[in-house]
Amino acid sequence: MTPLTQTDLEDFAKLSIHAKLLDLAGVVRVSDSEARRTYGIKGGGDMAGIAFPYFDPETMSNGRRRIYVRTRRDHPELDDGKPRKKYVAPYGDRKRFYFPPTPELFADVTVPIVLVEAEKSSLAMTAWAARTGRAILPIAMGGCYGWIGKTGIKETPTGERVPEMGAIRDLGIARGGRRTYILLDANCASNPKVLAARSGSVRQFLKQGADVHTLDLPAGEAVNGPDDYIGVMGDDAMTQLFEGAAEGANILNDVQSFLRRFVILSSAQSATIALWAAHFPILLTDVKDHANIGMIQRGGSLRFALKTSEGLCISGHFFRQEFESDKTVETNVLGFIDNTHAPTAELLDDAVVRDGLAEHQGQILRG
Repeated sequence: MTPLTQTDLEDFAKLSIHAKLLDLAGVVRVSDSEARRTYGIKGGGDMAGIAFPYFDPETMSNGRRRIYVRTRRDHPELDDGKPRKKYVAPYGDRKRFYFPPTPELFADVTVPIVLVEAEKSSLAMTAWAARTGRAILPIAMGGCYGWIGKTGIKETPTGERVPEMGAIRDLGIARGGRRTYILLDANCASNPKVLAARSGSVRQFLKQGADVHTLDLPAGEAVNGPDDYIGVMGDDAMTQLFEGAAEGANILNDVQSFLRRFVILSSAQSATIALWAAHFPILLTDVKDHANIGMIQRGGSLRFALKTSEGLCISGHFFRQEFESDKTVETNVLGFIDNTHAPTAELLDDAVVRDGLAEHQGQILRG
């Protein structure tokens, strides 16, 4: 293993990742033989590249015990012009999460977690947080499905012993109400597999009781992950992404409170109705008193600006804070719920409701 080259350092610097952080994280360059001999990486092709060691968070302040590693290959094979197996890990090792070298933040449940795909993104977010004075714990999953791995061995009905797959142990850090942001690469908006992976992780985090929020990374030229976004767009753009998420959450809470003034709805049901309306803005055309809901462009995504004092429009119905009777509102809202054109069964199914709440709260109502 050798130190990173000057070219490596310059490439990381373009992502605003400084040399000191790379040294703290133990990032090194490995040859093909070193990757195989030291880390046990197998397979055909040249395995030389940059190694990102995964350290047990509890040992980072005292000896740093390595528990996993992934290597970003210099020369991965190409498949239709796209790199294949760009990242490799030791065969047979159980998946782990990549924690940045900030051990003081691990156990502090008031510090939000930000889940990203790649180690470079984790380090870029760590450096961004230090520069902007924001306390966050950016954790890399090693891919959009990195939260799933081998958890044991199970026996099939035929007696065959096969690996049992499920949520990996490190996922347990996001539970008990700890705020958790999911910030996948920009192709989440266009790749159904990545979107499905995010939906699955949202369900798992909700089961664990985490306070889940999703963030959509705006697509752009030379932007793939959060590290690229910071490098191309700068610190202020990433700050806007998080500030918009908080604003969207506040708007959603206002809408829910407004709906529940007139109809007995669970929190999940009221959230789903509001989100469904926001998701289909074409339904917001029959508005008698204009501009109660507007759409403005910010940060590469659409955000709904709601003025609750003026009213709320849902599925063509206009609701004002001042009504002649509450019964009118109840009829309108229930009429919306019973509308055969609305995906009622899905909206009011608790499992889907929870998914929709977590998936769209940040996606639609944030800046």
